[in-house]
Amino acid sequence: MENRVTDQTGLIASIKDRLHVDALLEKIRTSRETIIDVALYGGIGFLAGFLIRRYSSYVATAIIIGAGLILLNQFDIISLSINWTKVHSFLGIEQYMLEGQNMFTMAWEWTKGNVVIAVSFIIGFLIGIRIGS
Repeated sequence: MENRVTDQTGLIASIKDRLHVDALLEKIRTSRETIIDVALYGGIGFLAGFLIRRYSSYVATAIIIGAGLILLNQFDIISLSINWTKVHSFLGIEQYMLEGQNMFTMAWEWTKGNVVIAVSFIIGFLIGIRIGS
């Protein structure tokens, strides 16, 4: 009977040594953060797609108002300022300092640096567009 208990303990210890439990726990913590990011940005994408599809007339109105505000800001009629550093830190988005690049190049560089976030947002957006009808 005692031999059987030591055999089971030895078996568990050898499995534990082979699986590298500490490394496995670290991977689980890292994957947990990734899963939270994927769920968060997928949910934001879903919500954006759903709202755009469901309330497209209101979205069009909001886009026209936003474009008008940007135009008024360009002509110095009003003054708008956004603290992008705080926005990026709140959303947990990495910033890239690219001098002399256009907006599309900067967006592409951000997408390459945050592939998981971008893909989860796009998938969520497409599902939201599909369901929002």
